Amino acid sequence: MEDKDKKYFCKIAGADTIGAEMSPAESVALLKEAVHLYYDLQHPNLIKIIEEYEYRQFYVVVFEWAEWFGTKRLKAPEEYDKGSVIDEQTNIFTLGALLFEFFGTFSEEEISRRYQDNRFSPCLLSNWQLNKESYEVAKKAVSLNKNSRYLTFAEFFGDWKKAVERIRINE
Repeated sequence: MEDKDKKYFCKIAGADTIGAEMSPAESVALLKEAVHLYYDLQHPNLIKIIEEYEYRQFYVVVFEWAEWFGTKRLKAPEEYDKGSVIDEQTNIFTLGALLFEFFGTFSEEEISRRYQDNRFSPCLLSNWQLNKESYEVAKKAVSLNKNSRYLTFAEFFGDWKKAVERIRINE
């Protein structure tokens, strides 16, 4: 949502969706809990809650836009293209980028380049702390070509789990 000066992100709980893993009432309770955590954890790096309220069976929380969630250095390429579809593959990209942040080593120059180019790039295999199989899984997740990424979280998680289990076997 936006008015003439600012943009807002609106989170709404309580809709009865087809593929929901919880009831509308449970989703409302979960969002209310999350809002309390936001207030407890207030920090300049967290987006700010503008307002929260109940409307019929729904619970609504309005946040400052904060450009879009996440740091620029972890964003998928499609997040920079207005009108692009942001979907499960986009989220898989972000998860893969986070794995590189956790298990990869980057120079300050490489990190700066990401901000300048508005593009994530994985570390080299030699700078990866886990095995080659896990590197390949994470690398596929962050493919710049969306069609080359994992299609689903289940597929991604299955490959990741197999790769990580190989680390335990080899110890």
